[in-house]
Parts: sequence; C-alpha cells; structure tokens
Amino acid sequence: MKRLGPLLVTLLAASSIACTGDDDEGGPAPTLMMTADRSEIATGETITLTIEVENFELSGEEHQHLERGFDPPLAAEPGDPLAAEAEYTGPRVGHVHVYLDDLMVNPLAMITTSPGQVVVDAEPGAHTLIGRLHGTDHKIIEPQIIDEVEITVLAP
Repeated sequence: MKRLGPLLVTLLAASSIACTGDDDEGGPAPTLMMTADRSEIATGETITLTIEVENFELSGEEHQHLERGFDPPLAAEPGDPLAAEAEYTGPRVGHVHVYLDDLMVNPLAMITTSPGQVVVDAEPGAHTLIGRLHGTDHKIIEPQIIDEVEITVLAP
C-alpha cells in the first residue's frame, strides 16, 4: 500500500500536464482570423483576404508539398529539412484553405501569405468564405482552426 503513493502522485502530475488546453503538439493552440477588403462583390471578381495567425506561420510564396507527413522545422538548414526536427518547438507552418459555403468541397484558394487573393465565382446572394489552417503536407490542423467571412455576391 505504501508504494501506491508515489505512483498516484506521478499519475496526477501527468494528468495535470496533459490538461492544459494546449494543442496536440504541447504548445499553445494556433488561431486564425480572416478579414475581407469588402463585403459585396460581383461573381467572378477577386476579393482580398487579410490573414492573421498566432502560434502558426504561413509558409510563404515558396510553398512546397512535403511527403514526410509533418511540418518542416524552421531551424533546418537548406537541403537538410530533418536537421532540427528533434529540437524544434516553434510555431506550426502551413497555409489557409479557403472554401465557399462548405468545407466538404474543393477549396477556392490556398493562401500562403497575407493578404491573399480569392476569386469568387458564385450565384448572387449571401455566401460564407471559410478559412481552415492546413500544414504544409495539406493535413488539417487538429483540432480544426476555422474562421469565416460573410460576403454578398451581387446580381449582374
């Protein structure tokens, strides 16, 4: 019975560390905020979205499709993307997929820098642009990080 005390203390300490509200990688969860340069457009026009993220880094113009299944460490040397993997604790890296009205369809755009451009080809009426964070491997960041912008497509 005396040996259960240290085990119980260890289990309690481990469970309190696991319940911090952080993301799956142990750091603060990423956030996403999108704003549009206007709320009304004609179908086929381009809208500019400003993307603000925290605890996440947009991959930039030189987006690469990686086959490793995880985000690249920012500290790695060019030509050696695995060099700093074990030590890396910085923000996740990726981009925003932008959808029109529904996450279950192909995205309208992939935004790697802010501001980003999205062509909206939709029927007149109220619509929602939905942004979701994805890693450089295009996997959805879990738990999902989503923001929405309401727009109106004007009749011709």
